[in-house]
Amino acid sequence: MKLTFNLLIIALVTSFFSIGCERAKEAVEEKEISEITVEEGIIAEKMANELWNKIQNEKYWINWKMWPGKEAFYKGKEPHGALLTTYVNDASLETIIQKKGQMPPGAIIIEENYMPDKTLDSITVMHKVEGFNPKVNDWFWVKFGPDGKIATAEKYGQTLMLAGKVAACIECHGEQSANDYIFTSTLKEEVSEAGKVEKEISDTEKMANELWDKMQNENYRLNWKMWPGKEAFYEGKEPHGNYLTTYVNAAALEVIVQKKEKMPPGAIIIKENYLPDKNIDSITVMYKIEGFDPDDFDWFWVKFAPSGKVMAEEKDGETVTLAGKVANCIECHGKQTSNDYIFTSPLKLEHMY
Repeated sequence: MKLTFNLLIIALVTSFFSIGCERAKEAVEEKEISEITVEEGIIAEKMANELWNKIQNEKYWINWKMWPGKEAFYKGKEPHGALLTTYVNDASLETIIQKKGQMPPGAIIIEENYMPDKTLDSITVMHKVEGFNPKVNDWFWVKFGPDGKIATAEKYGQTLMLAGKVAACIECHGEQSANDYIFTSTLKEEVSEAGKVEKEISDTEKMANELWDKMQNENYRLNWKMWPGKEAFYEGKEPHGNYLTTYVNAAALEVIVQKKEKMPPGAIIIKENYLPDKNIDSITVMYKIEGFDPDDFDWFWVKFAPSGKVMAEEKDGETVTLAGKVANCIECHGKQTSNDYIFTSPLKLEHMY
């Protein structure tokens, strides 16, 4: 039968391609068919035939690897075969092994669908073609018969070609959009909650160390200004030192002098905390990093020992690193949200009435 190319082509079909999908959902309503054109159907058929020739020429069953961790004839589910064998090209394999999160353009996944007696029933393929369909990560879908003929399905009295933007495939695999529309296994490293916390601590310590290096390289004591109106060793309060000396970089200084109300990204405030005998006890820093913590005006907080080591404290039986989103700092300075979390002096012009 000559295929009818109209808006039904490659838009609404019985879901056929779901690596691990239990069942296909209902296809979209017929009224949505109008988005598919005759030209798109012709292009999809041409692309599918070229894809078949490519995978045959490359003898994928000999030269490609099976999906890591999946042997030949592993158990399948509807709408695929009772048994499956899945092959991937090099581009796909690298993503799977290295947990890159998303397949690159050129990635091809071939799933052979077998009957219970291991007779080959069909071959379903996902091919990522750059620019083909950005809404679904550019996947091109096709179902072949064992002889390479593009499979069809009957829908609304029409014979539909199962190639291109196959709606039922997209709808089913859409459940896995966070995994690049793939069911077989995850494409990114799964990190436990404990691992996430450990990584966050590691990242904040790295950021703190980079900040310390920046302060030293810029020789802040020599090249930065003290907070306007605050001399060296002015009287301090808990939880800071008995005496304080506060330095600010150029970005912070401009806001203070011009009463701009809010510090910009890149602003740094360094507070040296001294004991009663004027020996330095610690150095606390506020560093505004765009996007770091929008809920708290993007301030990065850190407390250094005089040596530059990031300090820590014991809390509820755990050692807490004093860098990053430091809860005690945020809670205390949160009383000054109207002044960009700063106590030292107002950042906006105070009007007298």
